[in-house]
Amino acid sequence: MHKRCERETGSFLSSPATSWGSTVSGRCRARASRILKEAQRASWKAYVSSINARTPLTDVFNKVRRIAGKYSAPPPPILLSAVADSKTVADPFAEHFASVSWKDPAAPRARHCQRMESLGIIFLPLEGSHIISPSLPPSCGLLCPSVMILLLVQTTFLMRFCVTCLTVLLTFY
Repeated sequence: MHKRCERETGSFLSSPATSWGSTVSGRCRARASRILKEAQRASWKAYVSSINARTPLTDVFNKVRRIAGKYSAPPPPILLSAVADSKTVADPFAEHFASVSWKDPAAPRARHCQRMESLGIIFLPLEGSHIISPSLPPSCGLLCPSVMILLLVQTTFLMRFCVTCLTVLLTFY
């Protein structure tokens, strides 16, 4: 039946607007809505027949609300607790980010990354070449990923056609 409806709809869309085409389209729409209503009715009958004395009333009323379109799902758990209010959601996130911020003595990696990002990148010419490559002061130590990305972007922008671009970056890493 579905293939016939598709075939009739396709012929309706490809033919000029005639009374025959609109009749076919109306029939297909009516058939589709009838099938949908029958499926909903069968689903509802199956659910109602499954209700017994042990079925909690909250489940029954949740199903009724869901069918009526007035059901809102419970909020997803956020940081291992169910929270419905946006202010209540924001507070645990704020506490978490405050604990890993650069001011916290327990986060030396965050402080190192911030210090690396604040350092200026010096552009020096490579030995025996007129190509300028980015370099950092010798007191830097290890590079954090954000500084590596910055170096990569600046190097590829400045040395777009240079083969030594990758070797310059690998020496920093």
